Amino acid sequence: MLSGFTVKNFKSYRQATLMLEPLTLLIGANGSGKSNLIEALRLLSWIAQGNTLGSIRYAV
Repeated sequence: MLSGFTVKNFKSYRQATLMLEPLTLLIGANGSGKSNLIEALRLLSWIAQGNTLGSIRYAV
């Protein structure tokens, strides 16, 4: 199980670390970057499945 991850220079984040628990809630004001963290997790999942960054443009 993934216990946390760090994003660097991703969308609205210069650097941020998110520690994950069995239940993790993302709460914040509009425009605070909640969706960007979810998108970073989706990208991490994509890469962990063996996909390459170059194949993203063809998956849209």
